[in-house]
Amino acid sequence: MKKRLTTYIFLIAALGYLIGAIKIKGIELGTAGVLVCQSQKPIRDPNRKAHVIGSALHKWEIEGHASAAASSFKWIRQTLGHMEEATADLTDLDVYDLLTAQAKKAQPGAQGLIFIPWLAGAAMPLYDTNARGTFIGLTFGHRKCEILRAGMEGVCYEMRSMLEAIQKAGIPQPEYLRIGGGA
Repeated sequence: MKKRLTTYIFLIAALGYLIGAIKIKGIELGTAGVLVCQSQKPIRDPNRKAHVIGSALHKWEIEGHASAAASSFKWIRQTLGHMEEATADLTDLDVYDLLTAQAKKAQPGAQGLIFIPWLAGAAMPLYDTNARGTFIGLTFGHRKCEILRAGMEGVCYEMRSMLEAIQKAGIPQPEYLRIGGGA
């Protein structure tokens, strides 16, 4: 079974839709999610939500993290993706490609189903280690495709909340977007 996470092509497309024309320095989606912006001059977060660090390149970075990003979708795969895992084991298909194909069948918004990906507590900007993940609005009318899509969208919305918190710190719009992670 292949271990690449091409699912994140879909996640990033959704993220791009959510944040519009805003470009950020970097998003890393792995076990956790990390958003990093860079500045040529010293920066501060007056709201005390983001980490600010100096870099060896004489630049400053402001960053936030989500405790569970790609690991949230991995949990969904392990919990709901048994058929896709079996299919991936028997074929040359990637389990995340199969799950993404399912999620694409659902409309944006997943028929009102919302996933909060705080499976390891909430990090930036809320910082609550006791917070827990949940599906909100789940009904008998929801299909597997909506649950999968809500999982993906939940991670994207969490990344968006981190971006908004960094922007509230007065960080100017960065120049480019780099996406990685999912190893």
